[in-house]
Amino acid sequence: MNINDPDNTYLSGDYKSFLIRQAFEVENLLKRYVQVHDKRLKTAGTFVSLFRKINFEEIYKEIDELYQDFEEKRVEIMAMEGDYTEYTKVQQDFYDILVRYYSVLFEAIELLHVLSNKQNELSKGLGKDKLTLSENLDLEKKYKEKIEGYMSLGDRLNKSFQMLNDEK
Repeated sequence: MNINDPDNTYLSGDYKSFLIRQAFEVENLLKRYVQVHDKRLKTAGTFVSLFRKINFEEIYKEIDELYQDFEEKRVEIMAMEGDYTEYTKVQQDFYDILVRYYSVLFEAIELLHVLSNKQNELSKGLGKDKLTLSENLDLEKKYKEKIEGYMSLGDRLNKSFQMLNDEK
């Protein structure tokens, strides 16, 4: 069975292979997100950066593209719930943890998306509701909390993945 063919894998009932493929796709999205996060942090991670010559539009566009990819994957993961009763106990446990992990990770992406959009608008002098220092700090704080949240679930996800991978 070809694990890279999601329709064939999933439709054939090979849920284990499909869940493993989903895990690797989430990992790839996470790697992209970390790169974007690090790039943003280096160039535009502070409120003071709003007053330097930084291309916030480029940063926002990159985050927006990532956000769209995360949204597509979120829909895909949620659609898998329909066959939940067909999963083994190990597969159900993995799916549950994957959903929790991905939900918190997606919330972090959503906050980053909102924050980068507001920073982009402010840098252009646009937007009815200008980003204030306190709002910026509040959004950054919430964003960091979401990062801590998905990171704390990462260890459980890795352990559950190992159990899934070892399942016969």
